[in-house]
Amino acid sequence: MPAQEWIPVPDVPDQIDEMLLDDLDLIEDLTHPLRGRIIHRLRHPHSVAELAAALEVPVTRLYHHINRLEEIGMISVVATRQAGARTEHRYRNVALDYRLDDTVLAASDPDTVARAIGSLFDVARTEFQHEVEAGALSPDTARGQATFRISEFSFDRRQRAEFLDRLHALLEEYAQADETTDIGNRWRLFVAGFPLTD
Repeated sequence: MPAQEWIPVPDVPDQIDEMLLDDLDLIEDLTHPLRGRIIHRLRHPHSVAELAAALEVPVTRLYHHINRLEEIGMISVVATRQAGARTEHRYRNVALDYRLDDTVLAASDPDTVARAIGSLFDVARTEFQHEVEAGALSPDTARGQATFRISEFSFDRRQRAEFLDRLHALLEEYAQADETTDIGNRWRLFVAGFPLTD
């Protein structure tokens, strides 16, 4: 018996632009290699079977990760359909972007914050190394495709606030544009700016 048409789940809220993460442990879910890829794909609705095909992984490998992401409120079911005796689900991200709530950083001990934020650096490094080793990024082709820079600035308080406001506005502008861009044209941006002590 062929699968029925997808039926939207009633009263599913629209995707929000940004979800504030109120727990440092949630960074582990965002930086998990497979969960990160799932979250990226679920900017648009997918069933587990559709995700497995897109990510080229077995369906059975995804269920644990889908259940975890749904449990912590990062994804939700937006449609269902009957396929024989079972009900299939289509999932979508609750938010287009995720940001750690500043109050969590202020309330956590420094070692925990350093480990959690350090995991973001680890993910960026691992992904970069993978692209270089796979031949997708090389010194010959990097120009016009990628940028690498470490800079140090001397800001007064006003300049620093203005710089951060402009940076956040730029990121928000391109996050909105990303909604209409082909999902196959992924580009990773890792940004870290922080005060230095002498």
